[in-house]
Amino acid sequence: MSQACALVKVILTTSQEAGYRHLTGVAERFLGASLMAEDPIAATEHLEVALHILEEVGARNEVAKTLVAQAHFHQTTGDVSGVRCLLERALALFEIFGTLDKPHHVQAILTTLQDYR
Repeated sequence: MSQACALVKVILTTSQEAGYRHLTGVAERFLGASLMAEDPIAATEHLEVALHILEEVGARNEVAKTLVAQAHFHQTTGDVSGVRCLLERALALFEIFGTLDKPHHVQAILTTLQDYR
């Protein structure tokens, strides 16, 4: 496990113990994203937990980031329709909240997916 993963696990534990749900959700997302190559099953579990927590606390921009991370996982499995669905949901959230950099990134990925219809 990388040093970054170890640090995120400390942040996750600390935020859980302190009851900081938003930070717990963000830490779950970071952990899920960082484990994707090493342990895809654990990664998807962390991303699901992150999504649940972040939706629960109303952190919609973080929800969108989690959807993008989930889309990256689906992309590795060849699930193009799953990728498209997750990215479209994320893009809608980013646009609603006026996120500046992420919509361009997500739109670029969606454009490349049009070749796979």
